[in-house]
Amino acid sequence: MEAPVQLVLPLLDSEDLARVSFSDVWGGFDEAILAASERYGADAVLVGRAGRSVDGRLLVRWILHFRDQREEWRSTLEDGIQHTADRFAEIFAPAGDRTLRALRVDVSGIDGLRAYGTVSQFLESLTLVQSVGVEEVADDRIVFRVALRGEQATLDRAISLGHILEPVNTTDSDGNRGSGADLSYRFRP
Repeated sequence: MEAPVQLVLPLLDSEDLARVSFSDVWGGFDEAILAASERYGADAVLVGRAGRSVDGRLLVRWILHFRDQREEWRSTLEDGIQHTADRFAEIFAPAGDRTLRALRVDVSGIDGLRAYGTVSQFLESLTLVQSVGVEEVADDRIVFRVALRGEQATLDRAISLGHILEPVNTTDSDGNRGSGADLSYRFRP
């Protein structure tokens, strides 16, 4: 099962219209757009400003805000959306590295079978994860053994998009991980 990418369009209700005006969008005042977008809980914001060229073609000036990065380009409507999809594929999908590596992923806050099922199913749904198994169970903590195609950092970025696991710093003052896990999270039901 693939983890879906959810596309959310603004409601353009009275709250949106009170926070963002046409001149904000057309003038490229991104701060107002980003502030208004916070209500949707989006991980990225894509803004398109469309106009007609002299020969009648629809051209769009795109701006993609993702984390602390801003990328701008001009293209057609279809090419802009495809460019965005390609950009996220570069970030979250393993490209050339097909080597399997095993990682230990420590998840605390698992207080029952339903929480275990949610976390396990989420990890299995990630494209770069080949398999998930349980290595250790202690109290409300499970250490999963994850077979991964790609890099640990790519898995961490993919997990952050799910909004069900929050990172936990388990390193001591010497930089050693207390649980011996490669990544540590807390389940957010």
